Amino acid sequence: MKNNFPLRIIARLDLKEEFLIKGIYFEGLKKIGNPENKSKSYYLEGIDEILCIDVMATLFNRKIDLKVLKRISKQVLLPITAGGGIKNIEDVEKCFENGSDKVTLNTELFKNKKLIKNIIDRYGSQALQGSIQSKKIDGQFYAFTHAARENSFKSVLDHALELQDSGVGELLVTSADQDGTLKGLDWHLLEKLKSKLTIPIIFGGGLSSVKDFKKILEYNFLSGIAIGSALHFNILSIKELKSLL
Repeated sequence: MKNNFPLRIIARLDLKEEFLIKGIYFEGLKKIGNPENKSKSYYLEGIDEILCIDVMATLFNRKIDLKVLKRISKQVLLPITAGGGIKNIEDVEKCFENGSDKVTLNTELFKNKKLIKNIIDRYGSQALQGSIQSKKIDGQFYAFTHAARENSFKSVLDHALELQDSGVGELLVTSADQDGTLKGLDWHLLEKLKSKLTIPIIFGGGLSSVKDFKKILEYNFLSGIAIGSALHFNILSIKELKSLL
């Protein structure tokens, strides 16, 4: 089935200050390498985009390390999305000044609706990605904040529709239940998303095999797949995935 959007393969780099980290369910985070080196490697292998998120920034009331972002931007000549602790238009501006093309926000979107308008008015919808961390509780998918630790008690679909209506350029939907597990994607969550949403959606959390990747191609509303562990631990290769597109 042909995709409505060209499917982009996106390397997800979870950061904690200057370190590349990875955990399971956004817990047990461990240092696994250097983000600049990984970015350059993925760039040379043909990745479409780099996603850099300091996943602990909001939790510890700090911001993404701009020095790391700048060093990464010097390694790659492709789109970079940055996130982590962004709270105002000045934070957004600093991310752009240090090499990112888009910013991704989660927690702040629940608290500061005016920020969405400010970013779009100044930079355009394409500059803003709405990030949604999903957890399933009693059969319902809820949007979580603060590194998937706090429940907003708003359904993922309702939140996604609100963000779409507010003008964000795309969505990043991550299954916190599958994140880092390498046990496959949350297909039930994908089914929830495939109706009513019309903006580009990047999906991630648990991709583990070529079989998963082939199946994701059947979801013609997706514009990208965000991959972390499967690339970091050499379970899948970018060349292999590109050959399937």
